Amino acid sequence: MMNIEDWAQFINKKPDITIKRIAKDRKIPLPTFYAKWDGKYSPKKFLTILRLTKALKLLSFNHSKIKDISWELRFCDHFYFCKWFKKLTGISPKRFQLKYGYYFRTAQYSKIKLKNFDINLILWALKII
Repeated sequence: MMNIEDWAQFINKKPDITIKRIAKDRKIPLPTFYAKWDGKYSPKKFLTILRLTKALKLLSFNHSKIKDISWELRFCDHFYFCKWFKKLTGISPKRFQLKYGYYFRTAQYSKIKLKNFDINLILWALKII
């Protein structure tokens, strides 16, 4: 089974990777992949945590346009990325960039308030990515 570093490697190389694709690449049937999964979170939740962490890093450290960041993360368009991001965090990517980017860059995580997502999951994922 994959360890945390393998997951980070997948998400860094292919930000649009899916659980189905990971199982296929590992030559494991999807039901077996799920059955052997022993993580605290489901594979889908784990992948979401890693993707969101990468998005937060790019929004905080990279002064690119949201459109460029969504492209780098391999979202089909920036509107979908904004919708996905807001659903997870409760704020738009631009608002995060303006309001919390500095706090994220300077590791002042206690000042970051995400309505729909536990910042502790992000802190945990930062150690991996």
